[in-house]
Amino acid sequence: MDAQVGQSIDNASYYGFRSRPVDIKTLPSGNFEYRYVLGSFRGTCKYILEVDKTTRKVIAWHYDGEDKDKACFVNP
Repeated sequence: MDAQVGQSIDNASYYGFRSRPVDIKTLPSGNFEYRYVLGSFRGTCKYILEVDKTTRKVIAWHYDGEDKDKACFVNP
């Protein structure tokens, strides 16, 4: 996920994020927050991407939710 920082949200090539976000909201800074929910046999993982309002590039990301330690994983 760290490699996606600096990439355009419009050309997202990672973890199914080209699919639809479940929510997009405007943050107090004016940037956008894209929320994605991906389910697997381990549970539900919520990914949150912060996107710059001007460049539309990902500037930060994090996982959210109670299942994040077991459901949010990346195969090597």
